[in-house]
Formats: sequence, C-alpha cells, structure tokens
Amino acid sequence: MEEPTGSPPRQGGPRAPADDNPGTMSLGKLLGVVPDANPSSPAAHHGDEGPPGPDLSFMGHGDEIQLTDFKLARSIAVVTWGALAWDPRELPLVCDDEERPEEAWHPGGPELPIEFSRVAVDCRLIPVLDPANGVPVPTLWARSRRNDLNAAVEDLMKAEGARNRKLIGFVDTKDNTHRCLAHMAMAEPVKAWARGHGVDCVIWAELPPNFANHTGRPFSLDTAMRYLGELPRALVEQAREYVNRTPACVDTPLRRRLAEVGWPGLG
Repeated sequence: MEEPTGSPPRQGGPRAPADDNPGTMSLGKLLGVVPDANPSSPAAHHGDEGPPGPDLSFMGHGDEIQLTDFKLARSIAVVTWGALAWDPRELPLVCDDEERPEEAWHPGGPELPIEFSRVAVDCRLIPVLDPANGVPVPTLWARSRRNDLNAAVEDLMKAEGARNRKLIGFVDTKDNTHRCLAHMAMAEPVKAWARGHGVDCVIWAELPPNFANHTGRPFSLDTAMRYLGELPRALVEQAREYVNRTPACVDTPLRRRLAEVGWPGLG
C-alpha cells in the first residue's frame, strides 16, 4: 500500500535535519546552547533518543545569543600631566604598593601639547591640552584596574570632578575609535603609543584652556606673568607650589619662563 503524501519516511530511512549545514545555523546552535527548532531532530527530545540539552530557562523563550551580547575586555591606560600624578584619589590603578598609589604612574606617556593656560577656581594656573600655546611634552601613564572602557571613563570623570563625558578623551585601538575634541590630531599618535605599550585603550582629561575667558586677555607668556603678578601673595605662593609639584617632564614655555625670571610678587 502506498503511503499518503506528506507522511514521514519509514523507520531507518535516513533524513538529515534541515539546518545541518553550518552555514544556515544560528550562532546559538553552533555553540550548542540553543536547541534545534526542528521538533523531529533528536536534539529536540529527551529520553531514549539522546541526552537532555542545556538548561535554557535563564535565556527566556526562544532567545538566541547575538554577537553584540559579548563585550571583549580591554587593557586601559590612564594618562596624566597634572595633580593626579601626586594625588590619584580613588582612581583604580594597578599599583604594587597600595599605600602609595602615586607610584602607579610610569614615565614615558604619549607626548601632548600642554600649557598652564587654564585658571582654576582658586586662581592657580593648571596645565591642560592646548595645541595653540602648548608644546609637546611627555606625560605619565598608569594601567587602570578596569577592563571596560566606559567604567574607566567614569572613574576618571569622578577623579577629575567632570560632569560631562565629553571632557574625557579616549582612543580604542580594537574598534579603531576615538574622542579627541581638544586636539583631533593626537588620535593616531596616541593609538600608535598604545600599541607600542601593549594597551588597547588610552584615556585622559580634556579640560580646555580658559585663560582668555577668565581674564579678558589672550594667553601669552607676558599676559600670564602679568596675571600672576596681580594676584595676592598667598595665591601666588599657592600657584607656585602647584607648579613645583607638577611632574618635571611637563616642561612648558610658561614653566621655563617662571624658572628663568622668578615668580612675580614673590621677590
């Protein structure tokens, strides 16, 4: 007797599952964590026809792993040229001596155009990225204990007192992405530095210069010296202490001028 059209093949008649071809299988099936959708496949049954598959209750019904669900770890370097060098605060850095977190910093960070052209809230002049007035100087760098770029950026925001993520620059050599708003030309050199030092990402603070906005005068060595000379003596002494504590490698034009002629108002 002929079998009705559409009935299953006789017992023993081999039939390959419809998606045995790996080219048509989903990522979840290739990894063995999502069951075959074909109910006639042995993998879809328990009992005598094969061992039970993995418990998929944690995935929900019909969920399949997507490549975007996987986030690769990153090795991350933090770069500084200012106060974090002697006071990293709660910044989670790789350090051999937890009692002396400032020893996490290494010399030989990427060279960046830096100048003391930002007026702080207490009237000090602090060093910032300034391609117009700065000169390339070596920076300091340390390895972050984080392996997630977003988390490392948030750490640096907190340490720098920044409320805007755009004030933290970064390069990511894995994704070939970057945010270098203060100095666009630094992206590729910093990526090259990262590759040469065995890190995937580099992050830094991007506080902009504000001397002209604060004083009403464009920044120059003469206007900066005049500004410092107009401050009360106590504030000049505070400004000098800050500059003296700044890493010696941050040898900017204003710092050299102060070393040559002395601090105005201090005699």
